[in-house]
Amino acid sequence: MTNPISVQGQNPSIDGDSSFYPPDADALSTQCYACGICTSSCPISLVPEGLDPRRIVRLANLGGLCLDRVGSSIWHCLDCRRCGNLCPNSVKPWLLIANLQRRAVAEHRVSMQTVTRIHQLKQELVTVLSNALSMADPPLFDALFQQWDQWACPPEVSPKTREAVGIKPLKRSLSHTMNHSLCMTCRECSSACPLTVSTADFDPLYFIRCYVLGVSPERASLWSCLGCESCSQACSQSVQGHLVIKALQMEQEGFFSVPFQIRINTTREQVFRAYVSRVDALVAGDI
Repeated sequence: MTNPISVQGQNPSIDGDSSFYPPDADALSTQCYACGICTSSCPISLVPEGLDPRRIVRLANLGGLCLDRVGSSIWHCLDCRRCGNLCPNSVKPWLLIANLQRRAVAEHRVSMQTVTRIHQLKQELVTVLSNALSMADPPLFDALFQQWDQWACPPEVSPKTREAVGIKPLKRSLSHTMNHSLCMTCRECSSACPLTVSTADFDPLYFIRCYVLGVSPERASLWSCLGCESCSQACSQSVQGHLVIKALQMEQEGFFSVPFQIRINTTREQVFRAYVSRVDALVAGDI
């Protein structure tokens, strides 16, 4: 019986064409039943023209995976692995995307200089997002795209924000599942987090310690969390860092007011749109 997803011998138009790649067996793409969780959970899904992990998986299974079809969208990936962490069938779209990125570099489609600049954009993203979330009104896309370097500057920290705020009871509705008391500050969570380039910008351990000590964090980056669960997956003590951050968010906003949710979502959308557009411009050589 022939393999239904094999590239060779299945489609005369692509048979023997080296630009099409068979799916990586480790990605478990054949277990996909197109539920769409990978795409809906991807932070970039806020951008209509952004990365679509499910499309990558489907192309792999149909023998049509090639760089020309995915374009620059593979460089939108934040490497948070949320698509794989939340997949009910353990499919790893992020692995397919990473392999495509390596092929793009190997085939000289994208220079290492461009790859380095994209990684720098990822590092700047958390600062831009934190600065944007600290604004009373969501910034517009044009301002974010054109003035990205200004938004990427770390905000000045006043002495007040360095002081420990008053101890107050935090909501413990999820405490039985978080294992936060088991944290031994090893920083496995920080090492695994795709946003922790600088602990001054975003650090899961900081938020876990705030929760354990009953201290309300005063960092706008609390709302930058992607919910990718990488911190929880990496923790050897099974501390559920992503749930700790969610509990802190719920505490700060009283389970979220609707206007606040709208502002957060609008800000995220504008920031990710600007990020995707700058990545596309980098790959195209426009900036």
